[in-house]
This record gives sequence, C-alpha cells and structure tokens, in this order.
Amino acid sequence: MWWLATVADASPTAESLRAAWTAEASAVAAHGPIPLELTAADYADLAAGESVAHRVDTETATFATGAVWVEAPMTAAWIAIQDSKDRPLGRDLFHETLPGETPGHRQTYMRMALPWPMSDRQWVADLAHNRPLFDATGGRVWQRRWTLADPALAPHPDPDAVWLEASEGAWTFVAVDGGTLCLFAIHNELGGAIPSSISRSFATSTVKNGLKTLVIHATDMPTHYRGGHDVVVTPDNAPIPLSP
Repeated sequence: MWWLATVADASPTAESLRAAWTAEASAVAAHGPIPLELTAADYADLAAGESVAHRVDTETATFATGAVWVEAPMTAAWIAIQDSKDRPLGRDLFHETLPGETPGHRQTYMRMALPWPMSDRQWVADLAHNRPLFDATGGRVWQRRWTLADPALAPHPDPDAVWLEASEGAWTFVAVDGGTLCLFAIHNELGGAIPSSISRSFATSTVKNGLKTLVIHATDMPTHYRGGHDVVVTPDNAPIPLSP
C-alpha cells in the first residue's frame, strides 16, 4: 500500500533530478500549456533540500514557477494538493465547492481577504486531473490544473469583492529516488487597481508558501489520510486507500 512505500534514505542527486525531469519535460509541454523550467543550478539546490522559484514569461502571460523535492511518495503529495477541506496549501481563503464534483474534477468558489484599502478578491476555479498527460507518460507524471470558470457559477458572490481577471496554473509531480519532484506554476491577475507587478509578486509568494506547506503536509500524510477522510483518486481515477 502507498503508505508503506519507502522513501530515500538520503536526498536525491542533482543528476538524478535532472534525468527524471528531462525525460518527461517534452510530454509535460505537449499535454499542458503550463510553463515549467528548471536550470542547471536548480538541480543542485533541489538535491540539497532547498526549493527554487523563477519567473517565466510566455507570449501571453507571466508565470511564477517553483519546485521542491519531497521525501514522500507521489500519492502523499497528490493528496496534499487536494486537501483544501482539511489542510489548504494556500492563504486563508474562503472555499465553497460547487455541485457536480466528481473524483477528478471540482469547481470551487473562492474569496480572499485583502487589507484595507484594497477590495477582497473572488473567483470560481475549475480544477481537474490532467489525464492525457498521465496516459502519455505511462502514469509517470501526475498533474492537476486549474483555470477560471464562469463567475455566474458562484453560489454566494460578495457584491463588494473584485473578480480576478486571470488565474491558471498546475501542480506537477514526478517520482525521483523514492521521493517526489514537485513543480508548481501559477499566473494571476488580481484586477481592479492592483498593477500587474503586484499580481506577479503575489503569485511568487503563493508559489513559495505553497511549496513550503506541501513539504509539511506530504511528509505526515499517513497520519492524516485515515479514518473518515474523503478518498482521493489518482489521475486515472483509482482510489488511494486510506492509511490504517
């Protein structure tokens, strides 16, 4: 069972991380338009147990991206990014799941409080497993992506909050040396009177905080994912058994 999976006795090497990501990078690029880049220096930092973060510019948007190696199986990291009901990775957000949720797809209304004089922000996120990427890599790469959904779907919108102008991103996982290489990418446009530079700074802090919290939650997942916890499924919809 997944909770009995052994993890590495030591951190991975820079070369093993480079080889694992290089082998999958083309498939990730082909089956999901979320930019993810790692430099030669990144692999050494990741092998040393540090997280890395970058700004990546595309023709249409600027993404904040980051990565970290977690000493936990991929199933643990996968559960952690979908645990918003119990232990959300991000900031203190209001979450309201919309009707029609399936094991691999969810739409959620979210609202984020901002300090005065800024208005709160709200949005509807569409989150889904990237099954084509999973199939194309023979199950070696797991990815969960999100985009903005129609604001009209929000069941109880705040009349005073501003709607996000853009939000998309993904968590991407690759197994390496008994642990998991976790990559995160996000593009946000907060809208209203907040300039793009502030939106980019917010996205970068979201990546850094998300990676830090993921490490904590993934490494203690066997003690959390048990009892009455909602069952999480893999990208091909196979239930992940609860730990005893």
